[in-house]
Amino acid sequence: MIGEYSCNYLLRTGFVYGRTCHRPEGCFEHWKAKSRIPCKVCGKPTSSEPGLCKKHANSYYVTQYINRLRDRALGAIATEQEI
Repeated sequence: MIGEYSCNYLLRTGFVYGRTCHRPEGCFEHWKAKSRIPCKVCGKPTSSEPGLCKKHANSYYVTQYINRLRDRALGAIATEQEI
């Protein structure tokens, strides 16, 4: 569909780029860019999996690491009990 769209790319400052373009995905500079969402804690734009910026995502990744270690240990204990 040909028409006038505006680029919805979220800048580091938190503002929308807003340039007019012909693609619904965005302007020629940003149409392939990863979509960014505001951090759940501080509102800084981020494209990380948990939706948190670098500063606040640390605890998320530490929790994931601990859960992987726990699952690995429980799997080893279950394997030993079967033998």
